[in-house]
Amino acid sequence: MTFVDRRQLKPQLKKPPNTEVCTTVDALRFLSFFLKRLLG
Repeated sequence: MTFVDRRQLKPQLKKPPNTEVCTTVDALRFLSFFLKRLLG
């Protein structure tokens, strides 16, 4: 399991960070924060 995980993580580290994933995470955080503000 660990060997496969390391093989899968190596190309991700070589690539630049995925901006799409970062923006989706930020959007989800913003939506959750906005809903918390609305619901009280």
